[in-house]
This record gives sequence, structure tokens and C-alpha cells, in this order.
Amino acid sequence: MKKTVLEIYALLICLISVLFIMVNLHEVLFGAVKVANPSMSVSEYEKKQYMDNKSYTEKWNEKKLKNHTEEQLTEMREEGYNNLLSVKRKTEQTKIVRAALYLAIAAAFFAWHWNLAKKERAKN
Repeated sequence: MKKTVLEIYALLICLISVLFIMVNLHEVLFGAVKVANPSMSVSEYEKKQYMDNKSYTEKWNEKKLKNHTEEQLTEMREEGYNNLLSVKRKTEQTKIVRAALYLAIAAAFFAWHWNLAKKERAKN
């Protein structure tokens, strides 16, 4: 059974679509894990800045923070870390939406070209 150029084209697009589906499915699933636990996406450098008050004051100008008590510094540091986690969570949510859209487009390409390949194969 000889394959036509159209059938080969359709099957090639299906193969590429499957690769896109695999990559974007990974992005969606791993992104969901990061949304559930945003500290996974915080770099070591960022974690060190919020580890203790000394590290936190080194991040900022010490003169600016020297009039604050330890309790105030701790509160500011924890608030800053929570804000960082919130930003990381929102970033991952955006990545999930983008990956889900790519996933849907790749699935549509796959379905359309798979039907095209089946029709072309049925002709021969």
C-alpha cells in the first residue's frame, strides 16, 4: 500500500502534535504542582534573602531598616516572602493557562490531521 504525499504530511503533523501535547501536558501538570506549593519555584537566592532578619536587612539598605525593631523586621520579612509566593503562584497560573491553550490547539491539529490521514488511507 503506497502512501500519498498528503497522508505522509498529515501523519507528520500528527507526530509533531503529539510532541507538543506531551510537552504542554507536562507544563500544565507541573504548573499545578507549583501553584499548590509555590515555594518550589522560589530560587535558592530568593530563599536566602528571606531566611532571617540579617539576610533580609542585607537585601535592603541597612540604614533604611535600622530604626525598626526585630519584631517589625520579622513581620516585614514574612510579608515580603508571602508576597513573593503570591507572585510565583500567579506566574505559574499564567503559565498553566498558556500551556493549556497550546495543548488544546495541538489536540485540534492532531484530530484534524488524523482524520485527514484516515480519509487519504481509505482512498487507496
